[in-house]
Amino acid sequence: MRRKTNVFIVMLALVIGALVYIVLRENAYISKIFRNNHLVTGVRVLLDSGGWYVVSCYLPDFLWGLGLTCGLMLVFEPSKLGCFYCALVGILCGLVWETLQILQIVFGTGDILDIFMYISAAIISFFINIKGERNDEEK
Repeated sequence: MRRKTNVFIVMLALVIGALVYIVLRENAYISKIFRNNHLVTGVRVLLDSGGWYVVSCYLPDFLWGLGLTCGLMLVFEPSKLGCFYCALVGILCGLVWETLQILQIVFGTGDILDIFMYISAAIISFFINIKGERNDEEK
């Protein structure tokens, strides 16, 4: 059951993250592919307010972090300690990515809230998989 849950979370996180970029981040590389798409343009007009800015900045980082850590759990199928290590790798990847942005090696803001999103995603993935491991053992 844990495997199916991780597959579902990874797929959902990547799809929602991509949609957020396509619709709300007009200057992103993936978004530029859809710049002449009338459906995407229409959705952008409907959502054209400042309130979506926060969602467009922080939700993708959370979703990428969640997808990464659940993907690691999917590949390695770890025990409880292994789940902790997979979550730690997710956090470290987020920290490295944000550090590269701060150092202007890659494009981005290098925001502390982005780091919080990666940490939150890793913690949630850890608890989902610990609960899933417990449920698998009971069967």
